[in-house]
Amino acid sequence: MGRKSRFNLAWALLLVGAGRHYVWPLFPPDARGWVAKGLGAFAIMCLLAVVWQIASVWTKAVIAWWAVEESQVLSCSAAYLWRPWPVAEGKAVCSAAVGCEIGLVGLVVVALLALVIPVNNDSVG
Repeated sequence: MGRKSRFNLAWALLLVGAGRHYVWPLFPPDARGWVAKGLGAFAIMCLLAVVWQIASVWTKAVIAWWAVEESQVLSCSAAYLWRPWPVAEGKAVCSAAVGCEIGLVGLVVVALLALVIPVNNDSVG
């Protein structure tokens, strides 16, 4: 992205960061935690999109897993704000919504990535 690029990364990061840190207080007190959580997930997804541009194949695999996890956080936070459902103490909100422990799927993906990503990867990113 050169100087003539229509996309200004500094402005984009400034807006995402400011939104993440200063928008949630504008919501009703009982919604602020969910909004902050969703905005945090969105901010992480934006940063992952930036890193994707310079990432190796293995790093892109990790980014893809992480983006799926953050999209679950964002979508579950938004859905719970819209129409809350019962969540037992100590249980994950997304898992309570679908009726099974979806975090186990993520852990399996992490374990598989840990098994296949080379330890001595000479490529940058």
